[in-house]
Amino acid sequence: MHHMRQHPGIRVKELMDSAGLSEGELARRTRLQQPTVHRLISQETRSPKRETLQPIADYFGMTIDDLEASTGPKGPKLSVVREAIPPYLAEKIHKLPPKQRDYLMDQIDSIVEGLLKL
Repeated sequence: MHHMRQHPGIRVKELMDSAGLSEGELARRTRLQQPTVHRLISQETRSPKRETLQPIADYFGMTIDDLEASTGPKGPKLSVVREAIPPYLAEKIHKLPPKQRDYLMDQIDSIVEGLLKL
């Protein structure tokens, strides 16, 4: 149930900023070329390829649809904790069926929200 589609580079830049990642660091962690990451976040590439978006989505524990979804006025649904999930876990979570993945991520969000209230 996404609002509007946006260029995935917009969301990738938001995720990089909140995680404190440079273009070079994201490229290294996703095994993409740094110029490819630059062209994505600067929106020079009008229609980024799945081969470019998938490693980034996996790294942040998201789907390509998540990267293309406008976050709307209330801000991103995904928590900062989701963005900090280690790549090896994000990859395993991404391989889960969508309903299981959504359930697991909702549980993680609930736990974090509870901890933040302590």
